[in-house]
Amino acid sequence: MNKKITLGLLLLTVVAIVGVPGALAYGTYVTPLNDLYGPGLSCGTCHVDPNGGGARNAYGQLFEGQTNHQSDSTAALKAIGAPPGATPTPVLTTIKVSPATATLDVNGTQAFTAMTLDQNNNTINATVIWSSSNTTVGTIDAAGSFMALAAGTTTITATNGTVSGTASITVNPANSSPGASILTTIKVLPATATLDVNGTQAFTATAYDQLGKLMDVIFSWNSSNTTVGTIDSTGLFTAKALGTTTITATSGDVNGTTSVSVSAAPTSSPPSSSPGDENHGHKYGKIHKHNHSKIHENGHNNVNETEHDEVEEDD
Repeated sequence: MNKKITLGLLLLTVVAIVGVPGALAYGTYVTPLNDLYGPGLSCGTCHVDPNGGGARNAYGQLFEGQTNHQSDSTAALKAIGAPPGATPTPVLTTIKVSPATATLDVNGTQAFTAMTLDQNNNTINATVIWSSSNTTVGTIDAAGSFMALAAGTTTITATNGTVSGTASITVNPANSSPGASILTTIKVLPATATLDVNGTQAFTATAYDQLGKLMDVIFSWNSSNTTVGTIDSTGLFTAKALGTTTITATSGDVNGTTSVSVSAAPTSSPPSSSPGDENHGHKYGKIHKHNHSKIHENGHNNVNETEHDEVEEDD
């Protein structure tokens, strides 16, 4: 039995010298290994190939990753905490969130993913809990889908136990998105109008975005004083009574206004007379023309004796 152990240790010593460039011979480690775990070690303690050489297994990687594995093998072995020949249990040590940064507009969405890694930087299956540091700016659901609610910044965190990973998000104001047309101004024409009672006026409204460019929007029309006048859905105003009113064209939370003054309706007056009128100054009356002819019996030619007008006064 002792011969077998000795042969195994000798084999490990040769493998360590040949297969681990720059590393100390296995004999350097054998004493602390035996002290901690007893005899019976093999090359498979630290190598993928049980015969030694080549790639290290998870335990070998951990051991070699200890900065003191050459100067203080015992401390390095204790730090690893795994028995020789056994593969250390993967332990979640890192969470990486992707994308690391994101910029959104209000109401925009972003899907985040979390990569969970063990102590050897290998992916392992682990569940994370998502959270947003500023839920006023945006919220994130259990699947990692973020919804932007308001302008500002927030930090997205994926957590499992005491391990977490983060990403940052900036949400732009609603009107700052390049290329997005935002209604900012409505102009109503004419700017003022004066009408008589029963008169009408057609108003027009024009919409402009934040860059002063025309926009195609639908307006709703309103008169502040419907006693003075009303306006229909096409912008046609009808004056009803003496007074003033404000006309408003609205789209969303943007509006434009104009003012209307309504004066009293004009009164009609009877026609006035002037010298030379046919009725000779009579304001009302009918003119009858009479043509009287009389034949003289004195042998002369018939002569029209007279022609005159008679004015018949109206009551």
